[in-house]
Amino acid sequence: ATGLGPAPLPPPWWRRTLLEPVAALQQGLNQLMQIVPELTWRWPKNGVMESQFEDSKKLAAGSFGVVFLAVDKKTNQQVAVKLLKSNKRTEYWEGLWATSALYHTYKDLQPTVDESRQECINIQKIHEGESKDPDGAARVLKCLYDGITPSLQNPASTEPLYIVLEFAGHSDLDKWWLNFVNQTKLHKDYITTFKSVAKDMFMGLKFLAENPTDTQWVHHDLKGLNMVVNDAGQVVIVDLGTALSTADASGQAACTPFSRPPEVAPLGWLAPQVGFKPPVWSFDVFSAGATVLGMAGNTMVSGQAGVGILPYYTTYMPEIVQHAMVNVQLLAQSIDCARKEASDPQSKSSKAATFSNAFYACIAEISSEKFTKLNRERMDAIQGMKGDARKAALAGLVNCRTFEAQGVLLSKTVPLGDPIPSPFFWTLLDQWMATGFDEVLLKALSSDPTQRPKPSEILETQWFKDQGEIHEGSAVEFSCPEYPMDDAAKLSILLILVVLVEIASCCFCCGGGIFTFQRGTWVWKWMLPVAGALMIMVPIAEFYIVSWKYLWLTLMVPVGLAMIILSASATPQLQAKLRLDRRIYMGVVAVAVLLEVLICLDHTLTLSSVPYAAEQIRLATKEDVYQPVEKASYYLKKIDAFLGQFLAFNFFCLGAVGIALGSLVMDSTLATPMQRTSQTPSQEDVEMQSRVSAPAAVMS
Repeated sequence: ATGLGPAPLPPPWWRRTLLEPVAALQQGLNQLMQIVPELTWRWPKNGVMESQFEDSKKLAAGSFGVVFLAVDKKTNQQVAVKLLKSNKRTEYWEGLWATSALYHTYKDLQPTVDESRQECINIQKIHEGESKDPDGAARVLKCLYDGITPSLQNPASTEPLYIVLEFAGHSDLDKWWLNFVNQTKLHKDYITTFKSVAKDMFMGLKFLAENPTDTQWVHHDLKGLNMVVNDAGQVVIVDLGTALSTADASGQAACTPFSRPPEVAPLGWLAPQVGFKPPVWSFDVFSAGATVLGMAGNTMVSGQAGVGILPYYTTYMPEIVQHAMVNVQLLAQSIDCARKEASDPQSKSSKAATFSNAFYACIAEISSEKFTKLNRERMDAIQGMKGDARKAALAGLVNCRTFEAQGVLLSKTVPLGDPIPSPFFWTLLDQWMATGFDEVLLKALSSDPTQRPKPSEILETQWFKDQGEIHEGSAVEFSCPEYPMDDAAKLSILLILVVLVEIASCCFCCGGGIFTFQRGTWVWKWMLPVAGALMIMVPIAEFYIVSWKYLWLTLMVPVGLAMIILSASATPQLQAKLRLDRRIYMGVVAVAVLLEVLICLDHTLTLSSVPYAAEQIRLATKEDVYQPVEKASYYLKKIDAFLGQFLAFNFFCLGAVGIALGSLVMDSTLATPMQRTSQTPSQEDVEMQSRVSAPAAVMS
């Protein structure tokens, strides 16, 4: 035994003998199958690249291109040359660069090339307003030359396709900020540098969203990885391939998965691309606010260097929205929404494909609504606080990194370690609260896009202008939010209770059957309490399934209690005392039967579309329609089967109530005329019988 508890038992002999060798063999085979030589991407040694550039050195590599640092021979300045990859290689596993000849031969290469070319064109359009805002333009990457467009005019050209970008720096903001925080010791240096970084970020956004030309821009993927710190210590916004402009309001582009605002689905696989939404600055201001708060937190992720992200939006919110989406009503709502879209006669796709795409689009829209609601509640709660309570709430927003999930998630996020504030966090937070910058950040994270301030308004806040003395901040205790239990976990618990109630009811009925067989007692006398208890349990079990949940609770619980009370007054003495007519019993049980039928109908109508959705998604999968959730059809069938057990419980209860009613009807039919109106003679009949029998007794 150890200090943490008893030592684990060794696995059984059969597992050691049979399963472990098989597992080792399978692991070895998997490793062999994964040994694939890595492609080598070399700087071209001849042609245009060699004649225009020198001293090339690889900077970074992505999925679609490789960036080299080189010296432009004409200007003698360092530039970043982005060479585009193709999906071809030599026999020596050297990658072949994309060329005009390959572009015109292989269609699958064209989207990648077109995106890179459009990125350079967009950057050049953005910088058309550079003369009116040179400071802002210096915080946004420049594209110096588009080498793709002229090369594509010659379909036979074998020169590599490339673009020439401004060399902004070696380190992205994430790496640079991590190194800075680990090396700095003084609170003054930390605050000054933090303020400078944040100011550069908003200056770049001002140049994009408030561009002095007729066209404004949205970056759409603002995060630490897409900002670079140059040799002068200035932050430069890079990677503008996802940028959209007000000139193309119908365009769509990829969206950041780290700090997307509430008007976008919080899960990237639900909304991989998003369109332009006004006001133009709202999207990036939200991402910038989340990035600033993320930088204020601990930059360590599970003990390793990590990005400056805000865990509330990268971990907690995506998972809490998934928990909120585990809801039968929302599932039915999504299916109904998709069925309406699929019924459009003008759709060019098949019915199954249209339904599948619409189904995920409807889920994305509903999840965005949930995201908006949850975010609004959290921001409003913090804004309504003052003093240490507000300070603790802001500390929890920034530093809480792990959350206890209660339920199963389709998309799990990376664990981010313990909520330990950085050494300078409290100093920074005190400055924010003293200058009102905390309120600015909360507005930047608002669920209402129109409430988010413009970058120019943020730059005018007191915090950026404050040059006062910096004092070390004071810490307060804070707590982290916990996950509420999702409906799936609640339904699982309810199903266990349902099974236990069914078992107890069956046992009680077996005992009652024996009692009826031996004593000849009518079944309804012992069936009424069983049926009454089941009537109370049914609306509780169906609470997270049916549409009219509160109506059924209001009606069925009193009826169930009435049945239990009537069963306790089934003795002749109590019936005579309370003047209970047999018709009262029959009326209550008849109402119970009616309610059971209606709740079964509610359950069936609510879930009638689930099998349909499962079949349509199965057909769409066969048509190779993209499915964000693998085995979605299988999951829907499992959901239908799981919820069908609650319908079976409804029928079980309906059977019990039906038996009680049938027994009552038979008892009333076979009873004497006097017993048909009452279980026992009335009080007048009893008194009359005593008057008649008294003289007879005296005479005898």
